[in-house]
Amino acid sequence: MSRLPEPARAIGVMLLILLTPMAAADSGLLNGTLGRWLDTEVLPELGRTLGEHPRFKGETIKLVSLDGGQPADRASRLHEAVEAHLTLRLLETSGVRIAWSDQPLNRCGIDLPPAYLLGVEIDPDGSAYHRLNIRMIDVSESVWVSGISHSWRGRLTAAESAALRQSVTRAAAGSVDSPLPVRSGREIAKILRRHLNCAHPQGLDGPVYIAQGENADLNRILASLRTELATTPIAALSSDEDGAAWVLDLDSAAAGTGNQVQQLGLMLTQRSRGATQQVATVYVSGARSRPSPSTDEIANAPPSHPAVPAGALITDLRLYPAEDEGICDTGAARGNQCAEVGFELLTPAYLFVLSSSSRRLSTTACDRSLVEASAGERRFRIRVPPSPGNLPDAGLYAIAVHDRTAAKKLARHIRTGVCSRPLNRSESWLAELDAMLADGGTAVQWRAIHLTHTMNGVERL
Repeated sequence: MSRLPEPARAIGVMLLILLTPMAAADSGLLNGTLGRWLDTEVLPELGRTLGEHPRFKGETIKLVSLDGGQPADRASRLHEAVEAHLTLRLLETSGVRIAWSDQPLNRCGIDLPPAYLLGVEIDPDGSAYHRLNIRMIDVSESVWVSGISHSWRGRLTAAESAALRQSVTRAAAGSVDSPLPVRSGREIAKILRRHLNCAHPQGLDGPVYIAQGENADLNRILASLRTELATTPIAALSSDEDGAAWVLDLDSAAAGTGNQVQQLGLMLTQRSRGATQQVATVYVSGARSRPSPSTDEIANAPPSHPAVPAGALITDLRLYPAEDEGICDTGAARGNQCAEVGFELLTPAYLFVLSSSSRRLSTTACDRSLVEASAGERRFRIRVPPSPGNLPDAGLYAIAVHDRTAAKKLARHIRTGVCSRPLNRSESWLAELDAMLADGGTAVQWRAIHLTHTMNGVERL
């Protein structure tokens, strides 16, 4: 793992999937009555139905979280643990096809949905109990599938209750529910360029001028967009505004109340007609509303941090394409598959990053003293070799800790189980790590991403 500059499953569950046999993949979390109900009451019947019924043969099923009976972009880590448990077991059943990740996008970035959605919904039922429902949705007809409905009512374990309180988002990067950090100019520009191409698939006839304004953040994004457009056949760029047939510029507005999330609109003006249309929309966090600072202001200004929701320490992890260099050099390792994973540390905190590959763990904590990390974007590259069977191939886990005492305890535990030579990791090491994360409250926040090696490259699960 070498350092460069969204829904993730519970870290204890993810590590267990990668480092222990499949039968014990989520024993660190679903080890109460809920897990036993899934194994004894749900999976035998569900696997038999999906694998043998003519209606589902050859069809792809996607696991989703439900809220009020509708698929939701926001869920909890308990939802994801249940979905991971169902996915792993159903993949062992002959004839069952499960979508590990989102379906491919068409040219305009619109989801191509699977035939059926298998939904998991968890709601409180009284003061001490919860109810979990599993139901199937026929996507084409938008109706519930009769005969596939399972319901459990009982008490969650302490770990399950903690996982239910930890929310995650599955919305697409750049959407209102998963805004990109405004500093991620390259990723924002790629989305803008893709939407522009969708609006004008035949390209723009005539030179295009990119107009910068007074906002430094937006100007940096426009500079990245210029680079994007310079390498694609969508438009011919011009530095002469008067001679341009088209003008591109960015508009921004607060998304909802407050100014934590901004909606960026890419505006395209056809000068001959004087007509302007919005051709792209991206939501960002941390955008400043002030004009571009002067050189003196830049030199004398203290470090700035983006405006973020109260208490948030770290963003979700996102997967980016990796350049063919360093550990990802395809010439140095034939058939190499690499991924670049990025996130933003939203406020100064103690940061621990672990990666798993080929069932081995590595971490940035081995050679570093306990020093509080500054806020900002981080990127890591990780090699994703293919593995046999249906097991995930690699994962990356980022843990942000606000309390120094908790950070010291976590650092000792990670170093004992990952850095010691010979390795000194007991059978209970993962369970103890999971307990530390669950017991840390708001002072300990973590994110995880799970990767697989496919014929089309590296994909997230």
